[in-house]
Amino acid sequence: MRVANSPTLRKYAYEFIYKAYSKMGYTPNIKGEIWFSIHDAIPEATTLIAENDHGDIAGALTIVFDSPIGLPADELYGEEVGNLRKRRAKICEIVSFATNEEVRGSVRFVAGLFYSVYLLARKDQGASDLIITVNNRQENFYCRNLMFDKIGSLKTYDKVNGAPAVLLRLDWELIDRQKKIQRIFPLSMFDYSSREEAEIIQNLKDMMSPMSHDEFIDLLSRKPGIWERVTSAQKEYVLKQMMPWLK
Repeated sequence: MRVANSPTLRKYAYEFIYKAYSKMGYTPNIKGEIWFSIHDAIPEATTLIAENDHGDIAGALTIVFDSPIGLPADELYGEEVGNLRKRRAKICEIVSFATNEEVRGSVRFVAGLFYSVYLLARKDQGASDLIITVNNRQENFYCRNLMFDKIGSLKTYDKVNGAPAVLLRLDWELIDRQKKIQRIFPLSMFDYSSREEAEIIQNLKDMMSPMSHDEFIDLLSRKPGIWERVTSAQKEYVLKQMMPWLK
């Protein structure tokens, strides 16, 4: 498990996700062949890559935290996400999640990705809610195996080529209570002490390196149209995060 903390590694992850989504018919016919959005440029956004000992990528995902530019899910489920904010929830979102089932033991790698999200977002940042937008065919897997609940109705999602989507939510406060009395995937697959978890969290944080302005401009050049579709307020916030001297 490692953090994509350089232009090379981030492109590696974005290209892997694009190819996986392309196979599923989720990518519109646009140039670039990377799966990237303005939310990836926020310093708190973290892209995780799971690899085996041979360097074969088994999965990747990006975790983003709520910020003044909102969350990706706001585009389709603004009302539902807004209702969570009204409860003073600290929300984070998994985006750009893809797996490679051809890698042996891929289930454990997927578990490792979600466990890393739990450590970084819940244990370290104190997030109360995790949300994810998934294809409706995947709803049962997330709800049955990962204890997500459906909070957003079936909608057509332009971002994934018009595929049907639903919004799911994971209540981490409930997970923390339940894990004391029952085995919960993927937490049950990793028997680490609190001290060991703290060490893992620190190791992941030590690997983090926010996207630079130059890298952001390079990625934008490969995905024409992204910058034009965001608001002026979003543009200003993102640029100030990467160039603090503008504040």
